[in-house]
Order: sequence, then structure tokens, then C-alpha cells
Amino acid sequence: MRRFATMILASLLLACPAAAQEVAPEFTELMNEADEARIARFDEALGQALIQAVKAGAFEDIETLQQAIGGEAQPTSAEGLIGDWRCRTIKIGGNLPLVAYGFFDCRIERVTGGLSLQKLSGSQRTSGRLVSLDGSRWGYVGADHYAREDPIAYDANSERNTVGILSRVGRDRLWLGMPEPQFESDFDVLELVRAR
Repeated sequence: MRRFATMILASLLLACPAAAQEVAPEFTELMNEADEARIARFDEALGQALIQAVKAGAFEDIETLQQAIGGEAQPTSAEGLIGDWRCRTIKIGGNLPLVAYGFFDCRIERVTGGLSLQKLSGSQRTSGRLVSLDGSRWGYVGADHYAREDPIAYDANSERNTVGILSRVGRDRLWLGMPEPQFESDFDVLELVRAR
């Protein structure tokens, strides 16, 4: 079982595109120091969360996670991101070693100054800004809110801040990695699949 767990962990780490390489100053300038440090620890946080999930024997959702984050990062333009997406949160590490929730509605659209990402349904939501980091990765700076609330601005309440890196790993698949979320888990993945 231990060998099997090690193989799963290795395959997940190898399948996941390295996300937190150098990031553009335009991205880090939008964040406070604590969130900039979270982004700097992106790969470490993902690795530690995956180790927790495997050690806890959370194999039921491993295949779901592999499908969400596996694959090489692919080039993408703003136009390639814009549109409606089905999205779901996968929480890794922390209180719940690995859990994948159901799909909800997300949208990426053009706004003044660039692109915005919004999770539009479900009890827990997020909204914020996407900033191009290179040809295949986009930085996310936003804030979480509940369905009963209006979206809030980044840093209006630092406990609601969410930062991450968005990668395209298939023609109709994206994933947003969010290191060290404020509650419940050690790493969150928002999997996005193009709505038909």
C-alpha cells in the first residue's frame, strides 16, 4: 500500500505543470505581502497537501484530481479564456485530506483593465481579476464571498483574500490553484471545464 501511495503521489506531482515559477510584477503588485508569500510557496503547498491526501488514504478522489490538474500547461490568450465554464472546488490537505465537490457555474469575461473570473453559483463563491503571467499562466487576485452576499473586493477583508495561478491543461480545461486558503484545507483547486 505504501508503494502504491508513493506512485500516486509521484504521478500527480509529475502530471501537474509547475505553476509558481517567476511571476510578473504586474501580478505581485496587486497583492499584499502575505498573499505574495502564499504565491511564492505555491509548489511547496501543493506538494505538502498531496502528501497529506495520500498518507490519509484519500484515494477515492485521486483520479478526479489527476484529471483536473494533469497535463502540460498550454498557451492561452485572453480570448481563449473568455466564456462560461462549469467549475468545481477540490480541497486538498488540512481538515479534509481530499474532497471534490460538485460542479457549479463560473464565467470569465473581459472587464476594464483585463479579465475577471467569477464563480456564480454554489454557497461559497469567489470573484477577482486575472493577470497574464506568460503565454500559458494567469495570476488570480480575488476574494471569497457567500451566496447571500455581494462580491467583495480584494483586501476589503484580508481573511477573504484568494490568490492563485490559472493554467490551461486541455482545449476545454483549466485549473486554478490556490495555495494556503484561509479555511478548511491547505490547497484548493478550482477545476474549470468549458460549458457546452
